[in-house]
Amino acid sequence: MLQTDALNRAGHASTIVIPGTSQLAALEEDDLFPLRVRLPAATSTGLREATDLLIDQVRAVSNRRLIRRLGSVDAVALARAAPALRWLTGV
Repeated sequence: MLQTDALNRAGHASTIVIPGTSQLAALEEDDLFPLRVRLPAATSTGLREATDLLIDQVRAVSNRRLIRRLGSVDAVALARAAPALRWLTGV
């Protein structure tokens, strides 16, 4: 989830997310940036498989589609995704 907690607390009907896939790109990790950010499988995040964040596919989804949490993103992964998001948005 990419969305600010202010919208979450306000009961907003949708949530902004960065989708992820376990269908990993057949590229070296350094060549994925900025369209993908790879997250390794880790018990600390709950990710059972390595996952590519699809930076160029940021979208809003209905909260009704958010059925269960598959994992979480730690501070290291967020730090890797932030420059890719800045590239995407031009900010």
